[in-house]
Amino acid sequence: MRKITERTDYCSYCHVQKQNIKYATNENERDEAEKHLNMHLELAAEAREYYQLENVQAAQLSDPSLFQVISFDWAKNWEVPKYLDHPGDLYFLSRQKIGLFGVNNEGTNIQTFFCCPEVELACYGKGPNAII
Repeated sequence: MRKITERTDYCSYCHVQKQNIKYATNENERDEAEKHLNMHLELAAEAREYYQLENVQAAQLSDPSLFQVISFDWAKNWEVPKYLDHPGDLYFLSRQKIGLFGVNNEGTNIQTFFCCPEVELACYGKGPNAII
């Protein structure tokens, strides 16, 4: 097995601009794509810095119990067991599909994941009823 690398700054806009740089037919196209990508990355860095200054440091200066940022979202459905490469006979076996729902406390950076079987996802979908 191999470990999947972390991609913290990877969005669809970055992907498109990197593809434009990679497949540019001339120097002007490449320079334009690099300019757009760099501007996008600078804006993202400024937004991250603003978030840190306004939210995280404000929480650290006051009582931490008064300020919490909780983020949550559904991840893609996973098949369990999860293999990057299918070893031997497991290729022909059907695996259990689960939905992953993650909750992250931004102040402490503690993540909690909940697994939801495919049967329940089929009944409720990934909407509020499944979350509750």
